[in-house]
Amino acid sequence: MFRSKIIDIMRTFTPSEVKEFREFIRSPYHNRNGNVIKLYELLRRGFPDFTAGFLTKEKLFSKLYPGKKFNDTVIRILLSDLSKLAEEYLSFMNISGNEYVMKRHLLKELQIRRIDNLFNIVLKETEKIVENKELGKEYGFYYRHDLESIKNNFYLARNKQELTGEIIARKGESIICYALIDLFIISESILSSKNAYNIEPKVNLTDELLGRTDLEGLLDYIKEYLPGSYPTVALFYYLYRTIKDIKDEFYLSAARELFRNNINEFNLNEKILIYAKIENCCKEKSRSGNDKFVKELFEIYKERISLDLIVLPRRKYLNIWDYRDILVTALELKEIGWAENFVNKFSGLLDPIHMENALTYGRAIVNFGNGRYEEAIRDISTVKYDYFLFKIDMKNLLLKIYYELGYFSEAMDTVDSYRHFLAKNRSVSGSFKKYNMDFVKFYVELIRVKENKGQNLDELVLGFGRSDQIRNKGWIAGKIDELRSEYD
Repeated sequence: MFRSKIIDIMRTFTPSEVKEFREFIRSPYHNRNGNVIKLYELLRRGFPDFTAGFLTKEKLFSKLYPGKKFNDTVIRILLSDLSKLAEEYLSFMNISGNEYVMKRHLLKELQIRRIDNLFNIVLKETEKIVENKELGKEYGFYYRHDLESIKNNFYLARNKQELTGEIIARKGESIICYALIDLFIISESILSSKNAYNIEPKVNLTDELLGRTDLEGLLDYIKEYLPGSYPTVALFYYLYRTIKDIKDEFYLSAARELFRNNINEFNLNEKILIYAKIENCCKEKSRSGNDKFVKELFEIYKERISLDLIVLPRRKYLNIWDYRDILVTALELKEIGWAENFVNKFSGLLDPIHMENALTYGRAIVNFGNGRYEEAIRDISTVKYDYFLFKIDMKNLLLKIYYELGYFSEAMDTVDSYRHFLAKNRSVSGSFKKYNMDFVKFYVELIRVKENKGQNLDELVLGFGRSDQIRNKGWIAGKIDELRSEYD
């Protein structure tokens, strides 16, 4: 089989889209080349995996042009034409699926053609769409600004400037609310990327602007004069401040309360986005040493699952990082039975590309939690490290297994390679490295105390008590308690 854009696109099609695209390219409005249609008919026989032996350029050419000598240029042009049609089809699907976008283009045409009666009818219909919560709060602000611009241009083109004053004011209100929300999201994402992946922009105009703005005063103004807009803007402001001021617990509490009181005002995608951001805030707080947020994070995961907000509609699959984070949190809290049910129920929602590997990853965690250490080692040995966090997770898990089994020699060999891996990895931040390195440090001290029958246990307890940002903190604490029971 050969690589082609059209095959990459067709792999993402659903069975109904395969049929729909067939009708799309058969329409003379879109395509008049019969050989492009014939090529598609041949390609769709290979749907969905496209591994059939006839899917070579030479064999496709011979089917399209029996008896003629193979011409690579001809088949490449046909494939390119079909790819362009597929791109048009995807664009058409995206636009036609957005009722507001369809109406805005119609309004602009009606304005240009000066069909004013129909313009006013469609305008009222479009205003109802913008007010519909299914459009989404954030994009609602953006579309409202866009619609006010269309109305403003309509009146200006008809020399009715006296009608534009309030329109211009509403246009400004909408774009400011949208911009504030987007800036809060951007800043929070920049901070999270810096903390986790050591990614920091050379120029950060977003934070510079937010830092020079009286945001609390602005929110007070919005609360008084635009009360309908306040909850959404304030919610994203509190999430931004939670990451920015990681030790302050007020902002996350305020964000959760606002979200809880207004959850029905958000559409499905926004609910999932906001849950993800609240979860990220809990992760950052727990990594900063506040252990209570591990439990809170777990409760949020369960709440999100109970509300069936685990998969974004357009993505179709459970996000691999959500899957991983949920299992790591369950393990930290020793919720192994719950984790096992989660693996059995939700692994099937993952992208098939990741499913088998993620299932093995999940089994490793469950087997460890249930004390089936040898089985967990076998699982770990077959996990593919497509993502570096998988490698870190499995290294940590393997170290814990070696300790439980008393394989201290193997443990120290793994510690050495793990330290080198963390030290050389430039894609993670210094704080993330320290978070895992401190686990390794106390892990090694655990082994030394164990091997020396309690010697230096007091120093271990004292050092551990002074540290807050440690990976697997609960597990280390549990092992220290076991040593104290044995040697104190």
